[in-house]
Amino acid sequence: TLRYLVEVTNPGDLPAEDTIMVAEIPVLMKYLGSTPPPSQELTRQLRWQLGNLGPRETHRFEVRCRADGAGDQRLHVRADADGGVSAESSVSTRVVQSALGLRVLGPPTTAKVGERVHFNIEVSNTGDQPVSNVIIRDQFDAGLRHTGGERSPIERAVGDLGPGDVRQIGVSFIIQRAGQHCHTVEVAAAGGHAASLRACVDATEPRRSVVVEVTGPEQRTAGESAIYKIRVTNTGEAELTT
Repeated sequence: TLRYLVEVTNPGDLPAEDTIMVAEIPVLMKYLGSTPPPSQELTRQLRWQLGNLGPRETHRFEVRCRADGAGDQRLHVRADADGGVSAESSVSTRVVQSALGLRVLGPPTTAKVGERVHFNIEVSNTGDQPVSNVIIRDQFDAGLRHTGGERSPIERAVGDLGPGDVRQIGVSFIIQRAGQHCHTVEVAAAGGHAASLRACVDATEPRRSVVVEVTGPEQRTAGESAIYKIRVTNTGEAELTT
């Protein structure tokens, strides 16, 4: 989401009457919303009726858009008031198409508390030019404990990726408690290339049960020794501790 901040100011000593502000949305951008909302919304044009703008009075706006294509995008804003008073400004945004691909290979979706879960993360260069300074970052929920003891977020330098290059990185966690636990993986490179994904695992408490078996002689004469064998078996899904 791209956020543009617009200020309309009357720098003079007299009111600017019947002021109107118009914002032209670039073709490759989708308008998402604004604060305050416009008085009129056309296909690619937004209009605000500001009324009278007092001396040195300023109105502030936030316009939110999403880039739907790569290239140089220009947001143009114009303010007009009675008497032929007018001002305009524009800002250019260069939108790049990310050449980074990101996916998780065969992610686990269910697990038991106490189990180790492993995620294989694949980073790829899907473009026709090298990408440099690739960094991968993994931010995980409190219900996951990194097997290496690192705290969230984990960050690794992948280096450079040539066109079509693929790199795999593994990350493992221990499930700490029941519930859904997620981690967000983000990868970025020089030139504004970026990608992200979110992977989750549903954890449940393991079934716990134990069986005790005792075997020994059914009869002995007074004074004789008797040997009894006691067998304790963990028949559940988790380690049992005292």
